[in-house]
Amino acid sequence: AGVSFFSIPIIGFTQSGWGGLLIGGIAGTIGASVTLVVSIANAAFQLVLGLLKTPLALFSVYQEKVWDKDTYEWEYYSLQQESGDLSSGTSRIGGGGKVRDDEYYNLLGVSSNASSKEIKRAYYTKARDVHPDKNPDDEQAAEKFRKLHVAYQVLSDSDKRASYDKWGSSSINENSMGSGGGGSDFDP
Repeated sequence: AGVSFFSIPIIGFTQSGWGGLLIGGIAGTIGASVTLVVSIANAAFQLVLGLLKTPLALFSVYQEKVWDKDTYEWEYYSLQQESGDLSSGTSRIGGGGKVRDDEYYNLLGVSSNASSKEIKRAYYTKARDVHPDKNPDDEQAAEKFRKLHVAYQVLSDSDKRASYDKWGSSSINENSMGSGGGGSDFDP
C-alpha cells in the first residue's frame, strides 16, 4: 500500500510533470486505500471464520473425534477399533490396504496406504543411501537405484499407482517410464 502511495506520483511526475504528479498522487491514494480496505476485510473474514469453526473443533475433540487431513473432516476415532484393524491388516495407520503386489512399497519402505508426501520422503531418503555415487564399490548400486526410481515413478503418479495396486507390476512397463524412469536412457 505504501509503495503505490509514493511510487505512482513519482512515475506520474517523471512522465507528465506536475499534472502527472497530481494524478499519480490521487491514483496512489486510491490504490493504497483499496489495499487497506481489502486487507481489513480479509482479516475480518478470517477472524469470523475462526470464531465460527473453533466451537466445532472443541466440541469434536470433546466427542473424541480426530481431524482427517485427507478428507478435511472430523471422524470418530476408536483405539479399540484401530487395534483390531492393525491386527487384520486393514488399518490406515501403518498397515496398508489390499494390493496385488507390494514390491514397490517394500522397496521404498512404506505401507500401501502411504501418502504422496510419505512416498516422496521415503524415496529421497533411500535414493541418497543407494545412489551409485555414494556406493562406488557396489556393482549392483545402479540397478538398485533404478528399481527405486521406477517404484517412485509408479507410486507418485495416482493413475499408475491405482493400476499397480489393482494389477501388480505386470501393469507397469518399466521401459516406458520416460527419461530417468527405467529403460536404456536411465542415468543415475
